[in-house]
Amino acid sequence: MYILAPAIWISMFLVFLKLKKQLNTELHFLPSGDQQKEMIIKHPIIGKNVGNILVDAHLLSSPFSIVIIVNQTCSFCLTELEELILENQSYQLPIFNVISIDSKAEGNAHSEKYSLYQHDVTQLQVEQETITKLEIHDFPTLLLVDQNGTVLGEHGWYRGVFHQYNFILKGGEGNVE
Repeated sequence: MYILAPAIWISMFLVFLKLKKQLNTELHFLPSGDQQKEMIIKHPIIGKNVGNILVDAHLLSSPFSIVIIVNQTCSFCLTELEELILENQSYQLPIFNVISIDSKAEGNAHSEKYSLYQHDVTQLQVEQETITKLEIHDFPTLLLVDQNGTVLGEHGWYRGVFHQYNFILKGGEGNVE
């Protein structure tokens, strides 16, 4: 018994030293404080032109438009579209509802659930491959687009789009998230 207690304490101390060394090694690989400030993570679609890819360029007549990309199987997308339409009543920005269509699936008819809002938004359909090439994997995805079709911001929630729109109107630039 007298030998067992010190052996346990020594073993625990050696394990502690090994874990401390491993932690210091991992901390060494993290960027320093100055490097962290320079790291800005943004979606690769920001700055790209989506005119004639997602939205026909001749439809972009307003200085700013909102493009909401939804999937037919997304259960939250319809709720987000409803909230976007309600919030947009004070902004009056054109809204384009882009529905992702899987060309390989059978029975890919236009989803009836979005037809209720066809007088509030412009309904468009795009192949799933196009959405994948633009690296859009989350639905709904909301894009703030200028009249040239350039994406100014990518958001997952309608409030982010309107926050960025207000920021631009006040003279700010860039992606605000």
